[in-house]
Amino acid sequence: MFLGQEEIEDLSSLLFSHLQRLEDETINKKDRFISLSVQAENSCLTINGIQICPLYAALPHEIQRIAFERPKSPNIRKVILATNIAETSVTIENVKYVIDTLKCKVRCWNNGTGMESLILSNISQAQAAQRAGRAGRTSQGFCFRLCTEDAFFSLDLVTPPEILRVNLAHVVLQLKSIGIEDIISFYYVTPPSKQSLLKAVELLYALGALDLKFNLTQHGENMAKLPLDPIFANLILLSRKYNCVKEMIIVVAMATVETLFYRPHNSIALSKASQAHKRFKCYEGDLPTLLSLYQSWRRESNHNSSSKSKSKKSCKKRKLNNDEKHSHADWCRKNYINGRALSKAYDIQNQLSQICSRSTSKHGLNWDHFSTQKQQDFDMEQFLKCLCAGLFLQSASRCIVLDQHHLTKTQKKAFSNTGKYRTKISSKEVSIHPTSSLFGRNKPPKCVVYTELIVTKKNYIRGVTQIRDEWLAEVAPHFFLPEQNSS
Repeated sequence: MFLGQEEIEDLSSLLFSHLQRLEDETINKKDRFISLSVQAENSCLTINGIQICPLYAALPHEIQRIAFERPKSPNIRKVILATNIAETSVTIENVKYVIDTLKCKVRCWNNGTGMESLILSNISQAQAAQRAGRAGRTSQGFCFRLCTEDAFFSLDLVTPPEILRVNLAHVVLQLKSIGIEDIISFYYVTPPSKQSLLKAVELLYALGALDLKFNLTQHGENMAKLPLDPIFANLILLSRKYNCVKEMIIVVAMATVETLFYRPHNSIALSKASQAHKRFKCYEGDLPTLLSLYQSWRRESNHNSSSKSKSKKSCKKRKLNNDEKHSHADWCRKNYINGRALSKAYDIQNQLSQICSRSTSKHGLNWDHFSTQKQQDFDMEQFLKCLCAGLFLQSASRCIVLDQHHLTKTQKKAFSNTGKYRTKISSKEVSIHPTSSLFGRNKPPKCVVYTELIVTKKNYIRGVTQIRDEWLAEVAPHFFLPEQNSS
């Protein structure tokens, strides 16, 4: 179908409800309930001879795999509800029919607002042809497009290049690092707008990567060595000052992968997932929660848990310790965690650690942080201050009703606990995303930083972590004056 994750989950429930009404009423209701409860754990429901299989990137690997496996019975027909992941990334055999909505969800950067929007957009004719090729790969197949012929031929012939719709800060930083000074006149295969380039320059200047003459600083050169968005690269560089390098590398690695917490759409499994996720939640917010998740996984799972040992004694000890742990797949299944995303974060963390440890002659940062920082040195307040220093451009304070003298105590309390926030830099009204660990917290933090601002039905902030308002003037006095932050 090529829909978004939210639409896939809604359509899955709608299709299941329709098939349930058509099912033979002679089936024992108790047996049916037990069967559906077991199937709900895997988010793949089989009813009335139809197996409903969602397929999107945030699903755990073992659940995605069900869409590729043959049904256990030849009398079962499989219905796969997929995002763009099925357009080019994967191939599912024996697909006979493709129903194409001719829509996709894309992330677009808005230079005016400085916000990234997740918008529903028409695909191109080239994408439509690619989708049609999903059917009939092993035998004759058919593609049904949900539009008129005139609407199809009004689509763009090819997909617009990504450089026209993303934040160009990383592109500008890389160009500067290889010695290209005039980024406006540089020969791009598809030239982006001057406004996009100037916005990227403004961001890099605010982060200290460029000086007043727009030349690359030493801080900027170090940022360019890290294969990350400049915001995250800046976070890692600042972590040395706050003595939390190891923890910040973990958090950045976890924040750069797709959804880690798997939340089944089915109410039976969702209740169990919520309970499993509770033990990882940190009062301070999403980024400390990611750190808690990673540390719990390393303690309790034997996934690449130790390096090669030189002695038989240490090998025996390692084997004994690993026997007490869960396998990676079992741990992720038990805790409703996306195992593939967690493994990817582990690899990113290793790569970033190697870059930090490598000598400057090998394009590294030459940091000896692993030998100088001990586990007991970690200070949560310093960690939060580092997040504040790195994400000060992405900070927001809770909206407060100024004229409260006519309100009752109950109304005042309701206003003080509002979930609405206003960004410090662009003054946009935003809300904490429902998947955040801070969503619905009582009482909500007064001031937060965030890693991502997206627009769907509302303006949402994700990767939200609480900070103290006065820290902003301390870590970024050129942006925030002390008197502006007094409450």
